[in-house]
Amino acid sequence: MKEHPSGRSTMNDDHRTTPRHGFPYEQLVAAVTDGNMPSLRAFRAVPCEDVSRSGIAFYLEDEPAAKEYIVALGKPPKETYMCARVVHVRPVRHNGQWRYRVGCQFTGRARFERRGS
Repeated sequence: MKEHPSGRSTMNDDHRTTPRHGFPYEQLVAAVTDGNMPSLRAFRAVPCEDVSRSGIAFYLEDEPAAKEYIVALGKPPKETYMCARVVHVRPVRHNGQWRYRVGCQFTGRARFERRGS
């Protein structure tokens, strides 16, 4: 167990209901704000840690303000957009930097239309 400068523990609890698989790839995520779907411009590439049928874990530089994200799995033009609810956030060291590991549970497919704004 390591300690984040904030004094919080970086120990991870595993609450997954399905097996997770290492997923060291970048995927696109965007925050859902006020219940509104994000625009295509709101998506940003983030490094991921793992994925399972029930969820995904990824890293953010800043503590997430949103409780729900849209995750674009795959590569254009064949992405699958998933709604993901934040279930835990932990400060961790990732590639030598402090980041926030965001663990999310998939809540269903998102009806997301590729639009530019």
